[in-house]
Amino acid sequence: MRRPRSALLLPALAACLSAFVMAWMMLLTPAFSDYEVEAQPALDHLRSGDLAGFLHHLPLYGGSLILRAPFALLPGLWGGGELAVFRAMAVPGLAAVVLLGLFVYERAAALGHGRLFCWGALALCAANPLTLRALEPGHAEEILVGVLCVGAALCARSGRALPAGVL
Repeated sequence: MRRPRSALLLPALAACLSAFVMAWMMLLTPAFSDYEVEAQPALDHLRSGDLAGFLHHLPLYGGSLILRAPFALLPGLWGGGELAVFRAMAVPGLAAVVLLGLFVYERAAALGHGRLFCWGALALCAANPLTLRALEPGHAEEILVGVLCVGAALCARSGRALPAGVL
């Protein structure tokens, strides 16, 4: 029997709140990270409309910055500065952790696991020390890559080769 989507409302709220708290704790400043040296120069070019400069100044993990580039432009809508860009660049990774947590929660419930197990699985995905360790030095792309790898493995395990390859 399929569970109603409204059953995910409270877990979704809890996962989003967890992601927000982790971001609030760890994304205070880029000062003690390599963000200012590696990513910020490229993002400054992007924000000023210089696409060639953005591509030229990309660090080794530039593919991740390209994927998350739209989030670097969002703070410009409300006049946000460099700190807002630093925080906005973490949103895709944190959103991915939330979605993975909800997927694991729903899958555990569908398999008949108890509520405590399902909530524990959600908590391990949505609020874990590895996420904090990635946010601390300003590398939210590590969170996104980790979730994409887990998603690819889950898709491959269920025989869905195309989504696994895309992830």
